[in-house]
Amino acid sequence: MDTPPVLRAWRDYDARVLDAPGMYLGDIPLTGSARALVDRLWDLGARYVEIPALVDLGDPAGPAEPELTVHVLSLVRDLTAQAIYTQWHLRLPAGPRTAPSWMPFSHLHPPATLLGVPDAATHLARWRATHYLGKCQWRRGPGFYQLRDRRFGGLRRYTLTDPAYRSAVDTLIPGAPAEAVPEPVLAALAAEHLAHPVGTHVCWLPYATRRWTQSAMLI
Repeated sequence: MDTPPVLRAWRDYDARVLDAPGMYLGDIPLTGSARALVDRLWDLGARYVEIPALVDLGDPAGPAEPELTVHVLSLVRDLTAQAIYTQWHLRLPAGPRTAPSWMPFSHLHPPATLLGVPDAATHLARWRATHYLGKCQWRRGPGFYQLRDRRFGGLRRYTLTDPAYRSAVDTLIPGAPAEAVPEPVLAALAAEHLAHPVGTHVCWLPYATRRWTQSAMLI
């Protein structure tokens, strides 16, 4: 792609003041790592962003540009962790009725539009009603990584001590080709919806929370 896609950023998320002088921060190219871009946006004063590019996960064969798709999805993850209000657009496969295809992404800020899912308006309303910061997060400890996941109801907690799994997490955080992670490790992480295959690449879904809604000890 000759010209990188962009996002639009504002200093406030209240629609009534977005047109006020000094609120709009301009079009910002989606270049560099997701973490670095979020740091830059925060330092600029961004509290609301719009990502025009569609995150298209609806094709079983994978998107035409899997690396870009993983990058945008990782950006939404890190924007959510920073509690920056994010408008984005998502297309998913329909998925089984017993496990809606949006649930692995339900810890992310709800998208502005949800496509590809039957009765999408109802599902999106449920996503918005049940979303909160910290729904699926991870942290580093001395010699372990711990994950706490409430996307599917009750608490699921994982403690990763095996160096192969910790190395896989480090590899996957910025997005990586599937071949960069040992297949058994990747299969185990994908089975728990912690890593999501996107064509030839993989996205790490949990975020390291950077802003807390309550005392960290309670989470």
